[in-house]
Amino acid sequence: MSTSAKTPLKLLLYGLEERLQAELSAALAGHFVTTLPVVNTNRCAHALDRLGADILFCASNFTCFDSAKRAVARACKSTPIVVVSRFPEITEWLDAIEGGAADYCAPPFEEKQIAWILETNLERRRLAAA
Repeated sequence: MSTSAKTPLKLLLYGLEERLQAELSAALAGHFVTTLPVVNTNRCAHALDRLGADILFCASNFTCFDSAKRAVARACKSTPIVVVSRFPEITEWLDAIEGGAADYCAPPFEEKQIAWILETNLERRRLAAA
């Protein structure tokens, strides 16, 4: 059994369009998923802090990703950001990783892919906190 299956994680989905949010939420079944539209950085930071989110999933557009990075810097520096895109592109993936994202994903969301993302980013967070 994977780590993500043993312990439900607290996950924040930030700025995802409705359909993408629904698909990712379904793939994250069994975890505590909270959604938040793109708002200002302060509200995102407050949500991260209040939820104690283990991982932040955010939309790939610059406004959302930039706001997510600033929110993590204010609320909890060890929270990994996973960028989510409807239409994955190599340049977008590289920009996200070079810009500080911990990971990048796109539909269709497969169980193995999601488990790997959750487990590796949770481990990275543990290592960063140590």
